[in-house]
Amino acid sequence: MTGVFRAARRPTYDDLARQQVETAKAGKTADLTALLRGTDAWPISL
Repeated sequence: MTGVFRAARRPTYDDLARQQVETAKAGKTADLTALLRGTDAWPISL
């Protein structure tokens, strides 16, 4: 069998993941108090 290798310049998965985290951090500041006291919750029954 013969294969063909090619050199493609693309970012690695690690680079893309780090960039996504940095973008998310820069976009919005978190307000933990508002999150905990908010109305967006659901009941859990056991």
